[in-house]
Amino acid sequence: MNPFTYSSPTDLRSALDLLGEQWGKTEILAGGTDLLALLKDDVVTPSQLVNIKGVTHLHNLTVDAGKGLQAGCLVTLDEVARDKRVARLYPALAMAINDAASPQIRNMATVGGNLCQRPRCWYFRNGYGLLASDAKGRRTL
Repeated sequence: MNPFTYSSPTDLRSALDLLGEQWGKTEILAGGTDLLALLKDDVVTPSQLVNIKGVTHLHNLTVDAGKGLQAGCLVTLDEVARDKRVARLYPALAMAINDAASPQIRNMATVGGNLCQRPRCWYFRNGYGLLASDAKGRRTL
């Protein structure tokens, strides 16, 4: 594992300030279920790690029949799946989350982390199989 600086802000402004300076060289830590494995395997080598678990503003779950579902990026998958309002209004979502991972992972994994998660396949993580277009529109690797 490569050395990096570690920050643990407690408010949103501080977290954004840390990310703004080092964007692209910084990784965000929330649940850590995917990031820690990526760090150990040297798939990502950030110069800075920002732990956002202490930013309570990002940990909110609102379920309203009229306004829909709003989940902050720190809400765990387990919190979404176990919420009675989610089960009533979005039963397919609750069932999918329960089938998505083990209970241990659901207790740690966050909504934000899952939305930003990199593909698990070794060939995608290593840049294989991704097609791009050149200037003439031809498909290239």
